Amino acid sequence: MRKALTCAAIVSLLLGLPLALLASSYKFTTIDFPGASAAQGGTFGAGINATGAVVGYYYDSAGNAHGFLEATPLGRQSFAAINFPGAASTAARGINLLGNITGEYYDSAGDAHGFQLSGGRYTTVDFPGATDTYFVTLNDLGAMAGSYDTGGPLHGFIRSLTGKFTSVDFPGAVQTGVTGIDNTGDVVGYYTDSGGVTHGFLRSVLGRYNTIDPPGASTAQARGINPQGNIVGTFVTADGTPHVFVYSGGSYTTINAPNSQGTAGRAINILGTIVGFYFDASGASHGFEATP
Repeated sequence: MRKALTCAAIVSLLLGLPLALLASSYKFTTIDFPGASAAQGGTFGAGINATGAVVGYYYDSAGNAHGFLEATPLGRQSFAAINFPGAASTAARGINLLGNITGEYYDSAGDAHGFQLSGGRYTTVDFPGATDTYFVTLNDLGAMAGSYDTGGPLHGFIRSLTGKFTSVDFPGAVQTGVTGIDNTGDVVGYYTDSGGVTHGFLRSVLGRYNTIDPPGASTAQARGINPQGNIVGTFVTADGTPHVFVYSGGSYTTINAPNSQGTAGRAINILGTIVGFYFDASGASHGFEATP
């Protein structure tokens, strides 16, 4: 059962302060889809909305991926599988305040397509002319963002409320992936430089780019952004271990799930709650929700 808003969260919301600066620790809750196969990969958290509903994906015993929705109506945890009709596999990536869900699915030919699930109806969302479309997420207003390729390097994109697609490429980068969008239209993601190193980035709605690299990172990816502008992502240290970072008010905070062999951050909501996944000693993945 999720706890009520903490005093820190209430103060943050009232004053508009970065929540991560007020929180000194996080309470971790593991999310495992019932029947998910640890041997085939386990469960991966990917998105969270303002009400605390979580989406992600899991692997069954045959190694097939399925999306999922996890919620706690009346304090009771419940799960629902998300499978695009006729798809070979499905991954849910984002959920907004209205409960609309986005992600990607793979067809029988192995091509990736974005999708939206709204009001029980599935709709394909593909960047025009793309070979594959991935990482599709959305904000509370319904604008979407994601990544695509045309058989070569990855590019990011934004899909406006009117359905207009715009490519997003970090200046000078070899490839760019977009993974999150906030309600103002700012997007986050990652890019690879000419030396093969991956960095996180923020692109403002005005088109300004900033690199987001936590101290000590050998590689980094920004993955989610909330309405206050707090950014969550994953960075890898020189020993190859992944860690969660939160970038808030110009400062970085590192977060790791207890007793994990590595932790990855994927999304952050207005309350500062983080969703992602961690690896146990056997290498299996478990989704998590980290509440400040």
